[in-house]
Amino acid sequence: VTKRYDVDGIHMDDYFYPYQVKDKAGNKIDFSDNASYGAYQRDGGRLDRRAWRRTHVDALVSQLYQAVKATKPWVKVGISPFGIWRPGVPSGIEAELDAYDELAADARKWMQQGWLDYSSPQLYWPIEPRKQSFALLLDWWASQSRGRHLWPGIAVARIGQQRNANEILNQITLARRDRRVSGQVFWNLNATLSNKGGIADTLKKGLYANPALVPGSPWLGGRRVDPPKVSFRRFLKGRPEFTWGRGPAEVRFWVVQYQANGRWGADSIPGTTNTWSGPPNTTAVAVSAYTRTGYLSPPTTLALQR
Repeated sequence: VTKRYDVDGIHMDDYFYPYQVKDKAGNKIDFSDNASYGAYQRDGGRLDRRAWRRTHVDALVSQLYQAVKATKPWVKVGISPFGIWRPGVPSGIEAELDAYDELAADARKWMQQGWLDYSSPQLYWPIEPRKQSFALLLDWWASQSRGRHLWPGIAVARIGQQRNANEILNQITLARRDRRVSGQVFWNLNATLSNKGGIADTLKKGLYANPALVPGSPWLGGRRVDPPKVSFRRFLKGRPEFTWGRGPAEVRFWVVQYQANGRWGADSIPGTTNTWSGPPNTTAVAVSAYTRTGYLSPPTTLALQR
């Protein structure tokens, strides 16, 4: 996928070893890997079964990261693990599932080892109550991030009788107050597009009223690029059109800031595009290049004389 397509990232969900199902008596049924674990033991392996499983998942995550970077260093790798690393972590948090033990998912280790560019733990609970608190879990995951992106998963799909859109807004606001947190991921897209509980309309009018860039990832390197050479092209149906030369392959977006009716606004367009039309009363523009790894060039400014 990374080799053949112009993707921004490779994302994995929380499925590693299977979630355990229960038999008719209500007992959990463990994943059946007796043959392979037995072969491991006969070869001298001494890890217990669950630690042995974690070595497999760790290898998957580590090798995935290395393979993607060897192909295209700027492509991000991320995972959305179960939102509680282990029951009781942090103190006061309760969970029936131990993802570390039952799914063999040591999501904290992946962050600490630098095998992820971002993590989106599924923090699908409300801010209260304390036993599964969005706020407590957000703080704990942020403390494990080691400078990489933390984009908590927020459960828009659970808006309903027990949760309204204000809960989602409060979670976004809480995340924005933490400098260790650089964004959010919504679960799921259908709930957002269908405007469940009015969430899409509410976001458009408030917290998401303005466009935003994907946060930069300076550890991915990449060279700096020069600002574009911008020129006025023409008026098209009363709208001023600007153009500039095509940028290098590193440019993912062009950031256009513009002044119209005495106020400044902003827009971003794909790096493969090199023209932009502003509102009819645009009087000035400032265009910057934004690279795949998050470097923002100085702007090129141009005043429009009428």
